[in-house]
Amino acid sequence: MELEKIPGRVFLDTCVVNFILDFGEQIHNGAAVPPQTSEREAADVEALRSLFVLGQRAMWQLAISPHTYFEITHTRTEGRCSDLDL
Repeated sequence: MELEKIPGRVFLDTCVVNFILDFGEQIHNGAAVPPQTSEREAADVEALRSLFVLGQRAMWQLAISPHTYFEITHTRTEGRCSDLDL
């Protein structure tokens, strides 16, 4: 693939942003995945960790749509609200 064809901006959907809020320490800091985490979620943590490393090197811009922003800021999950300082 030619370098010019590699995307420079990545849009995150609500599910991905919520997952990042739930597992941010594991994704960004390499913390251990909690023992009660399912195999699928543990694999998703590892996949996002790899994507964020790649994205950092590729200097991706991360973005969310106005609809995603609305959904996230209106979450009923208290832990997520406090992570967002809402």
